[in-house]
Amino acid sequence: MCDNPMALYRSWRPHIWTGDLLEWDSETVLGGGIQGFTGRDVNHSGLVIRYTSFDRERVYTLEALAKGVYPNFLSRRLEHHKGRVYWLQLRPEFDAYRPDIAREAMKYVGTKYDYRSLLKQAVSRVSSQADAFFCSELCYQATLDAGLPVEQEFAPRPGGFKNMGIYKPRIRIY
Repeated sequence: MCDNPMALYRSWRPHIWTGDLLEWDSETVLGGGIQGFTGRDVNHSGLVIRYTSFDRERVYTLEALAKGVYPNFLSRRLEHHKGRVYWLQLRPEFDAYRPDIAREAMKYVGTKYDYRSLLKQAVSRVSSQADAFFCSELCYQATLDAGLPVEQEFAPRPGGFKNMGIYKPRIRIY
């Protein structure tokens, strides 16, 4: 583990922008269970949002959590996080989609958490539906709605976004 994980985050923070993806490794029983099931080293996904018209300096993460889909200050989420966080930067050829990703993702604020599909993921893959989301389902749906050239038929599990071809390789930021 990094001696000062917030310093690591602050070093990358200026480069983290709307439309980028965050993947979380949580050192919890639930996080470990999800990682054991998926065979990946992360268990949660979220989107980066920056409200450039009024709050250019703050970095937010839009996530589907137990209370539903809501934005949070990324720094506040990191302060209480036990584990690691990775950043997947949107590839430069897709930069023009960043405002579209934000617009499409924000329309889901307040949407409830998708416990039903999360449980279905245990036995099969699920396609996104807009009335409820689990974490990676929200991120996947926002990229589809924004019009990115995504050919995956199903929402990836956390750790599966690297295969979509729209992100650079992940970098540990916390």
